[in-house]
Parts: sequence; C-alpha cells; structure tokens
Amino acid sequence: MRRLPQPEATTPSPIPNPVSKFDLVMQLYYTMGKTSKISFAVAEPSSKLLPTDELAKMMKKAMAQTPNHSSYETIGGLPELKNQIAYHMLSSGITMPTDKMIITSGGSEAIYLSLKILTKPGDSVIVESPCYFGYTNILHALGIYALELPTHPVTGIDKEALRRALMRDDVKAAIIQPNFNNPLGCVIPDEDRKEITEMFRKSGAVIIEDDIYGDLPHEGERPSTLYQYDRETVIYVSSFSKTIAPGYRVAWMCSEKYLTPIFKYKTSTTVDTVRPTQLALAEFLASGKYTRHLKKFRGTCASLVASFTNAISKYFPEGTRITRPKGGFILWLELPETADTLAIYQRASHEGIGFAPGTVFSSQDKYNNCMRINCAVVWNDETEMYLKRLGELCHKALKE
Repeated sequence: MRRLPQPEATTPSPIPNPVSKFDLVMQLYYTMGKTSKISFAVAEPSSKLLPTDELAKMMKKAMAQTPNHSSYETIGGLPELKNQIAYHMLSSGITMPTDKMIITSGGSEAIYLSLKILTKPGDSVIVESPCYFGYTNILHALGIYALELPTHPVTGIDKEALRRALMRDDVKAAIIQPNFNNPLGCVIPDEDRKEITEMFRKSGAVIIEDDIYGDLPHEGERPSTLYQYDRETVIYVSSFSKTIAPGYRVAWMCSEKYLTPIFKYKTSTTVDTVRPTQLALAEFLASGKYTRHLKKFRGTCASLVASFTNAISKYFPEGTRITRPKGGFILWLELPETADTLAIYQRASHEGIGFAPGTVFSSQDKYNNCMRINCAVVWNDETEMYLKRLGELCHKALKE
C-alpha cells in the first residue's frame, strides 16, 4: 500500500485579519453533525467508544447521595472535581493547584473568558494555521483580529514567526495547542516549550494553552504543558469533551495571575457549571475508571487513526497528503491544489457523508483543497465503504 506524504509547513500571510467566515462556519455547524449516514466532521468521539452507561450510573448515584445537588454553593467548581483533576494531572507529573482552578462550561467558555479579560476590539491574537474554527468564532464575537502563524504538521508553530509577531503592539495573546493540535495533530517539542514561554514573558503577551487532546497520546507518556514552564504567562485550559463526555460540557482552567477577573466574568455569564455533571465526573475519576478508560481509549484512537490512514491511502486521489498524528483522533488531508473541498463537502453531504472542509480553518483564503477527518467512530465495513465513497467524490471533483 502506498504511503502518502505529510503536508508541508503552512505559509499564511503575516498580517492580522478580521474573521469574515463566521456565517459559513455557523452554516456548517448546523449541518456537519447532522448527516444522515455517517459524519467524519465533528471532532468528538462516538458515544459507542465511551463509557456512557457507567457515567449515567455515576450521575444517578452522586445525585442520590447529595441532596443539595441543585444549589449554587460552589460557584467556580466543585472541590471534589477540582481535587480529582489535580490528582489526575499529578499522575503525569503536572501540578495543577486547585485554588487557581475554575470549572467552566466547556473549553470554549474558558477561552472566551480569557480573551475577554486580555483583549479589546481591534487587538490581534496569535493562532496556529490552520486554526480550529471554534477559536475564530470567539475572535469574531469579540471583534479581535486573527494573526495566523506558520505551523508544521509535526513540530507545531514556527518559533521565528512567533518571535516576529510578538514585536507587534497589537498582539495581546495567543491560543496555542501544544499537544496533538486540532487539526494538524502536531506536538511542540519539549526543548522548544521553555523558549516559547520565555518569549511571551518578555513581550507581556499571554498564552492561552488549549490542552484538550493532551490526555490522548497513542503510546508512551502524556506530554507536558506550557503551563508547567510559566504559571503567570500561561492560562491553562482543558476539558473532558474529547476523552469521555462531549455532551457534559465540563472543562477547567488554571491561572496564577488572572483568576480573579476571569471569575468575575464567569459569574456575570453562566455563573456556575452544571453541578450534577461535575458530581458524576468527580465520582468517575475517584473510582479509577477514568484512568482505565483512558488506557483503553488511547489504544482505540491509535488503531482508528491507522485504519483511516490506510483506507485514505487506498481510496483517495494521487497527490493527497495526510498528517501522521501521534495522539488524538483527527487527520488533516491536503488534496491536489485544484480541489475545492467546500464543493466536495456539499456533494458528500447530499449523500449523507460529512467532513470539515479546510476553508473554515483560516481567516484567510487558504486550505480550500484541505479537509479534516474525525476518526473517532466505530470502524467497520460500512465506515470503510463511506470513506471509499468520499474518496470517489474527490477523484470525480478533480476530473471536472
């Protein structure tokens, strides 16, 4: 079987751009997860791969044992859940102080709150390119410009481009995924992490570290965090959405320096994060079942990414490039330059097949020939059949 090459490092324009694709992203949000047959679009694991029944039992048990489960007495997050998160992170050698932690309603809320206190309309925020479209939606809502930087599919954001960008007065923050980035799957090397945080410390800008995929290495140890290198320069964000409970919308953030203003904005918006889901997750972590689930799920993700990669190598057009992530469950495909994946998406969706077209991963006119594929679905003959059909649609589009 042929081995497809990886994409080259990206080359976005070094000029900040307003986010102009909000309407397109919103349109795709409404359709990406609603395909009638199969969707490779939404970056979340299938419920069939998760211990949903166990979690439901935990929630029922926790609510029965806690009569005041509907109260507001623990705004900022349940101490039980904070403690379990801290224990879990410490098992990988990562210290997360519970007194600097806030539980949020999903990772997006944590990033929104961080940007709200760090920026004002017209400021610029550094993002990796291609960039998860959830970030650009938030930038759009806050009137912030996206400064996309070159990113390598193996080693992540370009350090020299980052150094130049931090010389700009309008750059107030960056959103960086150091571990198994969405959508490239890249990992910033350990030897670069301290240097990157030092750049930000000297510039006065702040890193919002999105570590949502950090718990999902395919093998070996969990990678470290940027937060470990500088607790004042980095606001750390992670979530259970990619590992166990996408629908629970439970995430956490840690900040040494900005906790108070973040907490004020949190109490003026969602006030608190749903208490019963926090109780269930705290119980699940305390039981040891989360650790056991992760061990199994990491292997599942590795196997699924390998199966998808083999099928794409078999069925997709000559000239296709594909990432080779060492964690997570996402693949980024680059088709020949003449491909229009938004048009392919529209055709595929009519046949009940979904994926995320590349154009939504940039504020610029880029990645029109790319697509993101979610591999966290059950692999079987039917899944392979639909992936083969998607490959056929790509072949057909290139011939027109």
